[in-house]
Amino acid sequence: MIVKVQRYVQQYDENDNPIGEPEFQDIETEVQSFVRYVTGQLRQEDPGLLPTSTHLIRLQNTVDVRRPNDLLLLGPDRIVLNGRPYQVDVIDDIQFPGLYQIQLSEDMR
Repeated sequence: MIVKVQRYVQQYDENDNPIGEPEFQDIETEVQSFVRYVTGQLRQEDPGLLPTSTHLIRLQNTVDVRRPNDLLLLGPDRIVLNGRPYQVDVIDDIQFPGLYQIQLSEDMR
């Protein structure tokens, strides 16, 4: 699937004063990925899934997507699948070398 990565950012003027409200900006577009819908069977096979996870996505680790606990972020990154936004909840870079496996949940922002 082709996806888009967005980040919640705030614009600032030359005196470091915020301009307007924070908004999502495209960070990466046209990203090739493999997406799986989280089913009951998948939850039984992978006990590490969060209760809120709706999709698992695998991307190359060269894609600029950040962990939700990154102190430089205003909020977790967003990945857009088929025009619908999903929030990045967990990034696993150990299970598949060279790939990120990301747990996504519905983005309510």
